[in-house]
Amino acid sequence: MYGQSYYRRALFLVFTTRERNNMRLIRPISARICTNEKSMPTKKAFPTFRSDAESAAFVDEADLSEYDFSGFRPVQFEFQRKTAKVNMRLPNALLAAVKSRAAARGIPYQRFIRETLERAVQA
Repeated sequence: MYGQSYYRRALFLVFTTRERNNMRLIRPISARICTNEKSMPTKKAFPTFRSDAESAAFVDEADLSEYDFSGFRPVQFEFQRKTAKVNMRLPNALLAAVKSRAAARGIPYQRFIRETLERAVQA
């Protein structure tokens, strides 16, 4: 994954996801700050890994500056547990618009609502 730090530095993150006890877990493997030379897209595509060992070996041995980051997209991780529930009644048109925006971003619509509320509270 290619992303940005709080201080707007370009970051390259390698991680894997696992399912355990009906929970999706994220296991970080590596995180690096990209220099201008290393963040430029190149011709190599990233391989697909079948295990944590394969991905860890790739990160240890590969020159990551040779790979194409253009297909990467920013991702926001949610680490806080969701313990409270909210029940809302919305007009069908508003819910359809929310689902459409969430689908355009490639995230579930409930996460989209949660992110919107978080931004409103932080402002």
